[in-house]
Amino acid sequence: MNNFQKSFDSLVKNPTAQNAQVDLEKVAVALWYKGFVPKLDELDGVEAAQAGYVLDKLSRYNCLDTSNKVLLRAVLTELELKANKAPSRNSADMLANKWGASADLKKEFRTLLPLQRRNFSRYQENHAAV
Repeated sequence: MNNFQKSFDSLVKNPTAQNAQVDLEKVAVALWYKGFVPKLDELDGVEAAQAGYVLDKLSRYNCLDTSNKVLLRAVLTELELKANKAPSRNSADMLANKWGASADLKKEFRTLLPLQRRNFSRYQENHAAV
């Protein structure tokens, strides 16, 4: 299992962990720039809902190229069938509510701005480990 998949699994299974921000950054970079598509075979219920929320949200950023966006949308269609669509915990994030995500990760998603294209090369120089 590669590091991106480990980060994705950790983010989905324990979205409130201390390292959720780091995991989200790794997954975002992998999806947007490295063509990563996570394996979702073992997810169902709450984990599928959390995965759907994370992937849906990341797929809406403009730094994802069109071909990967189409591929992710197909994956999201499959996840919708597996997800437990129980209402989220009064989240202000409409997407988290739509998916029934167990955590909305609003604070973590705010940290993704430096990872978008025009800033990404500068970010890479400062954070070579991501």
